[in-house]
Amino acid sequence: MQRAEEIEVSKIGDIVSAIFSEPAVAYQDYSDFDSELKQYKTQEALLNGISSAIDGNAHSANFSIYYPGAKGYFFAERKSLNPAKCNGATFRYVASGWGLIQLQIDLKNKLKPAVRVSVNSQKRAEAWFQTYPEFKDPSLWEWKYVEKQARRIIRVLKQCA
Repeated sequence: MQRAEEIEVSKIGDIVSAIFSEPAVAYQDYSDFDSELKQYKTQEALLNGISSAIDGNAHSANFSIYYPGAKGYFFAERKSLNPAKCNGATFRYVASGWGLIQLQIDLKNKLKPAVRVSVNSQKRAEAWFQTYPEFKDPSLWEWKYVEKQARRIIRVLKQCA
């Protein structure tokens, strides 16, 4: 399930509000080099993270949303880096889990960014489980709950367009 829309930057708060209408934690999709994943436990914290990306001239701001009510298995996966290609950095973390909802904000147009919301389906997770056993069994997730959260966020995204 996914949806992408270009929206006014002022509407990003509506998306973030929809995310936190139920208990949630947003994580940086990929950590900075040689750093832990940043986590955002409140609407204000996530808005500050997005504002920092905009003000810092980032090309994008990407987050993985975890809902404790979805249960499942979430983990910070450590990825090794080639220091010669990453300014001496040796690792970074990526937020991983079958039922994480992805929020991707393309900031090439700072006034009207492209916002994408996506999530794996249970069927897709089951199909890929053998390839990524470190994600653990997809049946650990409450898929109806994951889909409900994703649909709500997507509905708000459509209204913002």
